[in-house]
Amino acid sequence: MRCIIAGPLPADARGMMRHLGYAECHTPGIGITFSRSTHEARFPRFHAHAEDMDDGSIVIRVHLDQESSSGTSSHGYVWAYHNPHLIAEEARYRDIVEKLRQKEASGIRIVAGETATADDKRGLIGKLFRLM
Repeated sequence: MRCIIAGPLPADARGMMRHLGYAECHTPGIGITFSRSTHEARFPRFHAHAEDMDDGSIVIRVHLDQESSSGTSSHGYVWAYHNPHLIAEEARYRDIVEKLRQKEASGIRIVAGETATADDKRGLIGKLFRLM
């Protein structure tokens, strides 16, 4: 799935991915990519590549990894690129970016890597039962 987030943005692509809760990883043959687990386990996870555009926007190409690519890869399946989880993830991007823009407009300093919601840091059980 390809997602364009219109600029200007409070950070470059690398910084924005940290704001969106992604960790940086190095993928052989591709370079720097980003991943975010959907819950406590390593997989499934969102795997993304982000790049800065000349107009201040960023382009995020994201797919869902069901398992490690060292074994059987899920990249050949349509659902890895087009599924409800990716649509929800794009909506999450837009929500976080809007909150960051509001903070920036109100003069609040934005810290690199700060996520907009604490809910993203909780695991699946914490989200289901609202535990801390």
